[in-house]
Amino acid sequence: MSLIRWWCVRMKARWIEERLERIVYAGDDRDIEERYVSGRLVPKPFDAISGE
Repeated sequence: MSLIRWWCVRMKARWIEERLERIVYAGDDRDIEERYVSGRLVPKPFDAISGE
């Protein structure tokens, strides 16, 4: 793989990760329908578990 192609692949992966982080951090918690911890669904109510 050429250096330029490697760089483009890395930048695209980083760009996708940064967009996902923005969605997660800028999102409204009222839009959360399900929560997962270590791949397992956390039952509702979330408030009792997370201490919110």
